[in-house]
Amino acid sequence: MPNAAWAWEGLRRNPAYRADYRAHAHAMPATIPLYGGARLLRAPRRYLSAEEWGLLTYADPYLTADEANVFWRPDLLAGALRVKLTPLGTSSDVDDGPSDTIVLSALKTRRVLLETVDGARHILLNGRRFWIQLYSIKRAPVGDQAEVDIRFDGADHMQRRLDTAAQLLALHRSAGGKLSLIGRRRNTRPLSNALNAYDIWHGFDRPKGSLEDVAEMIVGKARMVADWGANDRALKAQAKRAIAKGEAFVAGDYRHLLAQKVL
Repeated sequence: MPNAAWAWEGLRRNPAYRADYRAHAHAMPATIPLYGGARLLRAPRRYLSAEEWGLLTYADPYLTADEANVFWRPDLLAGALRVKLTPLGTSSDVDDGPSDTIVLSALKTRRVLLETVDGARHILLNGRRFWIQLYSIKRAPVGDQAEVDIRFDGADHMQRRLDTAAQLLALHRSAGGKLSLIGRRRNTRPLSNALNAYDIWHGFDRPKGSLEDVAEMIVGKARMVADWGANDRALKAQAKRAIAKGEAFVAGDYRHLLAQKVL
């Protein structure tokens, strides 16, 4: 999964965030289905308490990153890419062929749009292996019938934004085919173990488990059975470290992933 998705998997487990979401569930943005399967969310106001969690508006913590409408604050998500949205047929790139024009409604992926009270338009394009978040600070055409022009402003997080632009171009050219993960490869096993340890220990969407259950998840049943009695001190310490890492990630360390140099 991309870092933005991992970050959501951490935040949605946070009990305080879940309580905040329930308290604001009555004031969520209106959802408008668009032609072609996209959805437009219209926020009636700023969600200042959601912004404290790093979001533009509350997303449903009972949904995974593949399903939830998660919009990270662009100032926190290093890979957020600024774009200009223009009506179809009005692109300034008149010398480019039709295949070089990125049309938002033609992108073959999950498309969710958020319109904030300041007139900005935020766009989430995501799948299991990629996460593309775009934003336009100027008023955009109604719906997703728009051409997308990439804008690079400033040098901050340039590599991350270039990676996002490369993903967007790959999505445009894939025509619904498999999109490869772009960016530097990283070992996600420690983070996966940490979140699984958190889930087991705290009973997230399951009955609470024991330290022994956490150890089994990390090293497998055979090794856990073999080592738990003879060498249980080291194995218990490993399980406790995984739980502590998961707790710290859920409590706020998820934010660190948003600013990393990889997608």
